[in-house]
Amino acid sequence: MPQGLISGMAFGVAKNDEIKIIQKNQNDYKNAFIALRKREIEGEQMPWFFMSAVFYGKSAPDIMTWVMEYHEDFLKKWHPDLDPSSPGIMRKDILERYAAYIAKPDLPKGKILKDVIELDLQLSQKDLEMLKGELAAFGYAFSHGENNHICSGPDMKFVVTLIDSGKGKITEIKMSCSANPFKEKTFEFGEKSRLVLHADNTATWIF
Repeated sequence: MPQGLISGMAFGVAKNDEIKIIQKNQNDYKNAFIALRKREIEGEQMPWFFMSAVFYGKSAPDIMTWVMEYHEDFLKKWHPDLDPSSPGIMRKDILERYAAYIAKPDLPKGKILKDVIELDLQLSQKDLEMLKGELAAFGYAFSHGENNHICSGPDMKFVVTLIDSGKGKITEIKMSCSANPFKEKTFEFGEKSRLVLHADNTATWIF
């Protein structure tokens, strides 16, 4: 990534070459690039996925978005003897192959956490405007809450609270769940990280 390692939120596409459409939309906001990432497979560097992101240079926000599209040959080259037998580029195909590789084929089916439905962030006004420019390329709509800014997409939304100082960060991740065997339960990870499973089959990860 030309601008170095920064904090980001990844989006994915489900069809070949959709990333080019996203890049075109990103370019309507600001210059964007596409890069091919590779990984070593049997001693050879093989295509893994494409990524597209807005190029900010030294003025990048604390948190930005990027898009990935798995290369159509990746699963054809990486342990092709494992399920799924006819893989595409969808994330579920990648996860199924990963699960088969570690000999846990039931891993995707046995999970509790499913999809991210809301992301809560604290951002400066400048970074909020950058985020809105990026999300516009994905078809998001924007509105104001009582004390926040809401960016609504087809599958999830971002809720942003403005800050006057400090570094931008993600404060909460809200997810849908499969059948929750715990009903209401909180798991603590260190001093600040808590995962709360709710009775309505949702979960909140608080940082």
